[in-house]
Amino acid sequence: MKRVITFIIFIFAAMLTLASTHASPKTATPTQEPVWVVNPTQPGPDLPPAGRSLFDELYSRDGKYQIPFPFSRVVAELRSRLTPENTDSVRQVLIPLGRSLQRNAGAPDFFKYPRLVVAVEGETRPGEPLLRDRIYLGYHEKAAVIEAISYNEDTGRFEYQVVHNYRQDAAPQVIYARRNLCLACHQNASPLFARPLWSETNANDAIQQRLRAEHKDFYGAPLNIGVDIPNAIDDATDRANLLSAYQLLWREGCGGSKPTAMQCRAAAIKLAIQYRLSGNIGFDQNNTAWRDTLLPAIRSSFQARWRGGLAIPDSDIPNRNPLTTGITPENDPLRHRDPIAVWDSDIAAKNLVYGIADMFTAHEITAIDHALANRKSSTHDISSMCTVEQGAARNTEIRLSINCQPDNATGFGLRGRVFMRNGRLTSGTLDALELPGQPAMASIQITSGVITAKILRFVPIRDARNTRDTSGQRVVTITIPVSQTPSSASLQLRDEFNGFNTVMDELADKQSEALNDAPIRRSAMIPAIFSGLGIPTLIASPKKFPTPQIDLAQELPKTSSIVTAFRTQCGQCHNTREAFPPNFLNGNEAQVQAQISQCAERIYYRLSMWNVDEAARGRTPMPPTSALQSRGIAIDEWINGNALTTLRQHASTILGSRTSGLLSRPFDSLAPCPPASGNRP
Repeated sequence: MKRVITFIIFIFAAMLTLASTHASPKTATPTQEPVWVVNPTQPGPDLPPAGRSLFDELYSRDGKYQIPFPFSRVVAELRSRLTPENTDSVRQVLIPLGRSLQRNAGAPDFFKYPRLVVAVEGETRPGEPLLRDRIYLGYHEKAAVIEAISYNEDTGRFEYQVVHNYRQDAAPQVIYARRNLCLACHQNASPLFARPLWSETNANDAIQQRLRAEHKDFYGAPLNIGVDIPNAIDDATDRANLLSAYQLLWREGCGGSKPTAMQCRAAAIKLAIQYRLSGNIGFDQNNTAWRDTLLPAIRSSFQARWRGGLAIPDSDIPNRNPLTTGITPENDPLRHRDPIAVWDSDIAAKNLVYGIADMFTAHEITAIDHALANRKSSTHDISSMCTVEQGAARNTEIRLSINCQPDNATGFGLRGRVFMRNGRLTSGTLDALELPGQPAMASIQITSGVITAKILRFVPIRDARNTRDTSGQRVVTITIPVSQTPSSASLQLRDEFNGFNTVMDELADKQSEALNDAPIRRSAMIPAIFSGLGIPTLIASPKKFPTPQIDLAQELPKTSSIVTAFRTQCGQCHNTREAFPPNFLNGNEAQVQAQISQCAERIYYRLSMWNVDEAARGRTPMPPTSALQSRGIAIDEWINGNALTTLRQHASTILGSRTSGLLSRPFDSLAPCPPASGNRP
């Protein structure tokens, strides 16, 4: 019952989220086709063109990988980077019957060897790299493999890596994976995760019971979880999915290398900091940063480049209960996914602000808040008519209820309570604080103040920071007469945000590298801002990374025409040293011929799906659509071309009469396609 209630709450929360402007972007009315933010048919080089992955940053030292064993220590390393109150935000789920490349690695003991998926959604300690939404790990004990998807801020993209030979007293081998293989499923070039109810995970009671029957400690991961844990991972992947859109808008939406582009990027940061300082209730849409700088620049870029809008890829795959449903074309991650949304220019500009705002940690926002509060700025007062009513005393504590109504168009509204003991104000909460022309603020704490027989004066605090409106003004003090009859009260505001505007304008004038047309890099942005505000910052020493390795395809000097044909059409996924997907094209001529024969039933089945109506297909056809498109091959051209016919005929020749009725059989009943010899240890 508790889990049902949890899910109902989740669905209600999701509906509220979808109603918000920046969480569910408005769809543009296109005058032409929307442009994809990322194109899976153009995966980019396997090795990072610049920088290194976050995984490399965390798990390498002095030019060597240092990956602790067992895997619980890998997770502990992540936790050690987080603030004490966020150590539980390293989220873990167990997936024994999943859809990853390691889906068959645990066979036949799937529940003894589940895949453990890890994501981070918490705040990091000062001086640590930002981990939230930027690192995802998949560990499989039997395969001795860790798959890592982690962010590279120097390239503004996620990197895909595989750790092989991850065993006790072994030397792990780390490679950068083939991006064209990864992006066949990760069409968003980011992490992906299932939609609710996340029935493949141990949030599913039936899965949990089967795992519990193994009487095993699953690498320190909690076994008894609710849907809140996979929901948190799903939310993290949804946020990660938008990073590529923010990078595109930052680089090209602001105008690339145009002289005005730096002002556009500076304006985006100004508004992002306003948003965070306000407690994420909004930013000032009446100021020049938005009205005259950011919004016109983004609109201009949409008019020139993206008239049909920007298509946002989908990071979600359908939910699947593996105990009742196999992998079908409908739930296969290889299936083409339509955009989750199409952004128009105005929504894109707002989302860029929200995205940049999320790139600052809570500690950094607090430091900026305190730095602005220490600057000399002008103040002004606004007024209200307030009443203060005393409630019943509890022990030695007295409650005072406050209610304020604006006495004019420039007044403020307030509802809340304070508590006093022995004549001293001890604590309090404001349920609502309304400033002129501003959204209402809530959950504001009162931790200190002065109370006398006539006057109540206090400083409102929110999340250990000053309370600010959407323009960055700070609420300095609120002074209220202690009276049950409406009396005039005052609220003092200090306009301190001009100090931040000045810092950003100076960075733009100096053409700071923090604002150039490279990807948004915290390593450049945070020190530049902190320096301008006089905030001490830690400068990380240059790090020596291990030499990056990739999985090179095995090239043979001369092969038969059929091996050449298969390697041409299928080699980018199946001519590897990776065991999954089946690497039947890896090896010498004789080995490959034998492996094609072994896999012939499944090859024939997959190739034949191209000639079966989509609704009647038992499996996704191979090669997948994205693999063909990455090579510039149209679907109609492939279906009607000689290449498909040649491959299918060769598989048919191997099978002979066995092709009869083969397509009517369940795919999982076909002869298996085992990994080739010579795989990585």
